[in-house]
Amino acid sequence: MTSPISVVIPVYNAEAYVRQAVESALDQPETGEVVLVEDGSTDRSYDACRTLESSDSRVRLLQHEGGVNRGPGATRNLGLRSARNDTIAFLDADDFYLPGRFHSAPAVLDERPEADGVYEAVGTHCEDEEARERCRSQGTWELTTLTEAVPPERFFEAMFVEGKGGIHCDGLLVRRRIFDTVGGFDEELALAQDTALWIRMSLQAVLVPGRLDEPVAMRRVHAANRCGLFDETFWQCQYLLWKKTLDWGYANGVTGRRLDAILRNYVTRADAWLFGKLPWRRRKLRSLLHLLPLVARHPRLARSSFLRDYAVLCLRCCLVGAAGPEPTDRRNA
Repeated sequence: MTSPISVVIPVYNAEAYVRQAVESALDQPETGEVVLVEDGSTDRSYDACRTLESSDSRVRLLQHEGGVNRGPGATRNLGLRSARNDTIAFLDADDFYLPGRFHSAPAVLDERPEADGVYEAVGTHCEDEEARERCRSQGTWELTTLTEAVPPERFFEAMFVEGKGGIHCDGLLVRRRIFDTVGGFDEELALAQDTALWIRMSLQAVLVPGRLDEPVAMRRVHAANRCGLFDETFWQCQYLLWKKTLDWGYANGVTGRRLDAILRNYVTRADAWLFGKLPWRRRKLRSLLHLLPLVARHPRLARSSFLRDYAVLCLRCCLVGAAGPEPTDRRNA
C-alpha cells in the first residue's frame, strides 16, 4: 500500500507514556501523520504533546474547544474528522506499536478491495507485579485477538455469540469510508465506546483478519488505567452499551439470532446493573417486570425464544424458587 496512514492518539493524563506511543508510531515507515488529541488532562500531557509536535512535522496536536475534557469517544472522533489520509489506525496514549506494525495489514487491504478494515493481535505489557496480578486474575491476557480467523460474515458471531476473543483499537487498520457506514465512537459512553463500534462494524462493514498469532502493538496495564476493574462504572456502561445497541439493532433491521444475541447481552446486563444488589427472588421479579416495557418498545422481541425462556426462568424463580440457590456473585448470574 502506497497510501500513508493517519495514526489517531487520544491523550488524557498520559504524560509519562505519550512520547513512547508517538515515537513507536513515527518509527513505522507507513505512518504519514500522527494526530494527537489532548483531552483536557490534569497533568502535563498537553506540554508533552506540544514538545512532540514541535519535534516532527508529521505530528499534529488538537484539543477540544476551550481545552475541555470530553472523554475518549469524542476525542477519537475529533481525531478521525481531522485525519488527512484515507487509511486510519488508532493507538492509545499509554500503549505502543511494535516494529513492523503495518507490515501485513496494508497488504491485506490491497489484496481485498472489498474489505473496510483489518484486525490484528495486541499484546499486554504489565508495568509492575500489581498489574501482572490484575491480568492473571482475569485469565490469560497475553493476546487480545480472535482465537481463529473467521470470514467477515461470521465476525459478529465469533465475538459476541461464540466468545472467540475480541479485538483492540491498537490492532485495527481501517479505510476512512467505514465511518461513513457505521458512524464514529459513541460519545455518551464513559467506557466501551470501542465495543459499541465493533458491534456496528461487525454487522455493517467488512472486517478481515491479519496477524492473529503475534502482537503488532502492546497495551499497557498500569495503576492508573481501568484494565480489569469491574466496578459500578463498568457495569453501568455495559448496561448502557447493550441498551443502546439493542435500540440501534432494532431500528436498523437486525433480526434472527443476531438480534437475539444483542437482546441476551442487554437483558443479562440490565439484570446485573439495575437489580444486581437485590435479594435473588426479588431481583428476578424486577427483571421480569423490566421485560414488559422492553417488549412494548420493541414489539418484534415478543417472538424471541430467548426472551420467552428468560421470562419463564424469572417466573419460576419468583413462584417456586426453581432457579436454584442464590449465587454469591450476582453480577455474573
